[in-house]
Amino acid sequence: MREDFVIENIVQFFKDTFIEKAYADTSKDIEKFEYENYLKMLLPDSYLEVGASYNESQSQMKNFTKFKEIKSFDAILERPFIESLLMGFFFTNSAPLQNSIINLLERSCNEKGSLKDSVEKLELLFSEEHKNLYNKIGKKLNVLKNLTSNAQVFLFYKK
Repeated sequence: MREDFVIENIVQFFKDTFIEKAYADTSKDIEKFEYENYLKMLLPDSYLEVGASYNESQSQMKNFTKFKEIKSFDAILERPFIESLLMGFFFTNSAPLQNSIINLLERSCNEKGSLKDSVEKLELLFSEEHKNLYNKIGKKLNVLKNLTSNAQVFLFYKK
C-alpha cells in the first residue's frame, strides 16, 4: 500500500477524531481511547501482522480520506507479496532479476520502518494561529543559521 495514502489517512482521522474531541474532552477522556483499535482502523493488515495471508473481508482498515484506496500487492495477488517474491527469487536463473527481487524484498521489509519514520516527522498544524507561529519560527531559525554561519566565517578570516 502506498505510504502517502496511509499518512493522509492518519492525518484525516486525527483531524476528524482528536482535534474536535480535544477541545471538548478532558485529558482523562483522551487517555481512555483504545489506541490498538484505532491502529487496526488506520493501518493495512500487512503492517500489523507479519506473514499473514491477505483476507479482504476481515480487513478492519477504514478509508478516512476523499481518495479511492489503492489495493496492495497482497490484495491483487491474493497471497502475501513476500511469498511471491521469494518464489520468484528461487525459480529464476537471471542474476539481474534476482538482484531486483532482492531490492524489492528489502523495500517491502523496510516499509513499516519507513512509515514509522515518516509519521514521527509529521507536524500537524490545523489552526491559522499555529501555522503563522510555525512559519515565523522557521524564518527566525533561518536568520539565526545565516548569522551563525557568517559569524564563523568572520572569525575564521580574522585569525
